[in-house]
Amino acid sequence: MYNCPECKIQLNKSLNPAGIIWTCPTCSGKAISVYVLKKLIPDNIINKLWERAKSCKYNVRRECPICNKSIPEVPIVNEDKTIYLDICAKCHFIWFDGQEYESLPKREKETEKELSPEAREALAKFQVKIADERYEYVYDNVWLDMGQAIVETVLFMIFRRF
Repeated sequence: MYNCPECKIQLNKSLNPAGIIWTCPTCSGKAISVYVLKKLIPDNIINKLWERAKSCKYNVRRECPICNKSIPEVPIVNEDKTIYLDICAKCHFIWFDGQEYESLPKREKETEKELSPEAREALAKFQVKIADERYEYVYDNVWLDMGQAIVETVLFMIFRRF
């Protein structure tokens, strides 16, 4: 299991719609993989952080909660405030102290910010139609599979006697 690099206690695993996030129950620190963060934070921020982490020119302050290797503390400016994130280039995790994660801008849903209300309504109707068709397909195939299973069972029972 993974331990908080600050408190040295076991991190809690929680499932976010984007993926798994490991959280410290004491200090509220978070270990989040770069792959999960790409779904939550704008690309330009992730790219800057990753470039800086790979540069190996920042001070090491703690160990990675995932692989226990020393990790650099990488600065990033957000709203005229510099925060320092601990980034492990080996296992691709970022450690966020306290409220650091909450202070970063979140990724907007691209379809919502670009589409007009009429287009969003049309998209929603289309998604319902697709879901309906998927349901019908699965429902029909369940009956086909059941019919095939019954035929196979009957044939097995008939030929087993001989």
